[in-house]
Amino acid sequence: MLHEWDPANHLPFSLPRKIDMLALLNRRLPRVEKVSSVYRPTGGSPPSKPRPEGGGDAAGVEGLFFFKRDLIRILGNLAYRNRAVQDTVRTYREGLVLIMDHCTIDENHPFVKEYAVVAIRNLLEDNPENQRILNSMQPLPNQRLPPSARDKGGPSPH
Repeated sequence: MLHEWDPANHLPFSLPRKIDMLALLNRRLPRVEKVSSVYRPTGGSPPSKPRPEGGGDAAGVEGLFFFKRDLIRILGNLAYRNRAVQDTVRTYREGLVLIMDHCTIDENHPFVKEYAVVAIRNLLEDNPENQRILNSMQPLPNQRLPPSARDKGGPSPH
């Protein structure tokens, strides 16, 4: 498309569509954390790669994980020193929160976290409103761990 960029607003026309697609993929594609190293029920096997509903081609599902990574990378690159994009990502469907949600380990795509960190860096640069929202966020407890592992609160300083 020749006229992908809206020079009046310094925004790509398709920015909301990219955020919508990332939100859809985030809901539909399961995230597999490294639970096998933290907790594995007796006799259990490590988590497997997801399969598409109703069978189908697993390679197609794997390609969607790369598409998800690429959307995060594109949003991060568009936000680099561009206040209009930074503000749009924050306000449209809580895109900032959506990208923050990818700052966890995902064995289906281990580098999505790194792309999300770079995108967050670009979204926060010289944008006090985005920084305020990030500072007001509270981490959610990991519901995938057993209660005994959640209650430990990490390594002891002693």
